[in-house]
Amino acid sequence: MATYRNIKFYGFAYGSDPVTVNVQINNTQVYSNTVTTTPGDIPYDLLDTLICDQVLFEVNDTTLFPVTFSGSYSHSISVSGGNGIVISAVDSNYMDVYVQPGGAVEPGSPTSYHGLYHGTPVNSDNSPDVRSSVAIDGVLQVPIVGSSLGLWTWAIEPGSNLTCNLNVSLGNVAN
Repeated sequence: MATYRNIKFYGFAYGSDPVTVNVQINNTQVYSNTVTTTPGDIPYDLLDTLICDQVLFEVNDTTLFPVTFSGSYSHSISVSGGNGIVISAVDSNYMDVYVQPGGAVEPGSPTSYHGLYHGTPVNSDNSPDVRSSVAIDGVLQVPIVGSSLGLWTWAIEPGSNLTCNLNVSLGNVAN
């Protein structure tokens, strides 16, 4: 029997009105609902330092993410209502954990969550970011500083659509 991963997308929604998020992965609708909002506008001046430590939405119990899959899927997020969303990290259960000192690897578990992508296999931007070839409303988003050295934070305004490759590393289950 296959083991499937649960995926957590981190970020914030802003505004006094409800924000609805529609998410597709590999041309499959995986989430469509309102999300909890924070009053105010998207803090564009803080995007470089904003720590997205809140789960904005989850994708659970889908056959898209068996632990044996690695590669990329087409991915889109559209937003309506409120003032928009900010997204960043994507975590998954059943992912390797590197333990210091010595860098030993512990296999993943159903209850521990870590980054969905670790740079393998190489993505379309040759970066360690879980999202690559990002476009917002059809306009390719090119990092000003060259290739990404980490995880980018993306702002999506109401009425806008982010498309990208969602990069996925191989899962690891303890025997």
